[in-house]
Amino acid sequence: MPGKHSLEAELVAALQATARDIWNQERKLATTAEELAEADRRRSSDLATIEDEAEQLADTLTEDRLRARITRERHAKITASVFRIRNMLKQVDEMMDNRHDDPNPPSNG
Repeated sequence: MPGKHSLEAELVAALQATARDIWNQERKLATTAEELAEADRRRSSDLATIEDEAEQLADTLTEDRLRARITRERHAKITASVFRIRNMLKQVDEMMDNRHDDPNPPSNG
């Protein structure tokens, strides 16, 4: 079934993208070498199981349900990205507010 095989590959890609996104966030939040190493170990484990999970889903789900799962996976990644961007913008906004409130701002020169 070429259609299902193609969908399985799309699902693998979507799941891997989510796993990479999570891994990048864990690495950004890590404060020690041990936490970085643990994030890397989890990523290796996650990536090793993604293809198996996608294959099982492809075997059990219809093509329409596979497409729906791929769409949900992609949507979740986009939603998480938007949430992170909002948080970054909020932090920048707060920094700018604090900068304007500082009675002794640093001089440029």
